[in-house]
Amino acid sequence: MRDLNKQLHKRLSGLRVWFAGRLVRFWIYRRKKYPSRTGMNFDGRQPRPEGGEYLPTLITFGTADSIYAARMKELERAVEQTGNSIYAELFAKGHPNFIRRLKPQFIKLKLLALKRPVLWIDCDSNISNTIWLPEGEWDIGTISLTTDVQGSRIRAADCVAFQPTSRVVKFLETWEFLCALDRGGGSDHLYMHEALRLLRNDLVELDIKNYVDKSFLRGKLGGAPSKL
Repeated sequence: MRDLNKQLHKRLSGLRVWFAGRLVRFWIYRRKKYPSRTGMNFDGRQPRPEGGEYLPTLITFGTADSIYAARMKELERAVEQTGNSIYAELFAKGHPNFIRRLKPQFIKLKLLALKRPVLWIDCDSNISNTIWLPEGEWDIGTISLTTDVQGSRIRAADCVAFQPTSRVVKFLETWEFLCALDRGGGSDHLYMHEALRLLRNDLVELDIKNYVDKSFLRGKLGGAPSKL
């Protein structure tokens, strides 16, 4: 009986994943056929004086507990010493499902409000120098950490750049939608990769490691930050 229950659970899990994938593909099809009327016509990028690169706005949030609140204050003070600006917000500590959905939703709202390139960084990170992003026709800037067994890129989720384009908004909404479907405790990192896979033909992705490698330090709560 126990083995039968395991088999049934495995089959139901497979059906749930298949149904979620079909639902997402149908949603993307509807978005393509009936585009959102958001009036996305952004041109709020701040160029570097000599041209060729842009100064992004850093964005982040944390939950309102003592550890993250303190680390966010340290991050804000560090960014003040650079040429970047930062929007950092604290939210009440909530259910993991809510926090997972909040990340892509927060990025989308900031992108729509600021109408300029933004760089998401985790609130326990450190910034040591001004961060510039390259000019060009790209939508999302990611950092490669390693590759999986199939040779696909494994990207960092704690430092991701976004251009203010309608394609990026569609990606963020897909990411949020996938997070909302999950009830099993998957990470926002996992669903970011899944959204990138689903929209790989609609997005121009750029590896920005060389632009942030000397400036961005990945945070470790309770310890010293580590380099990318």
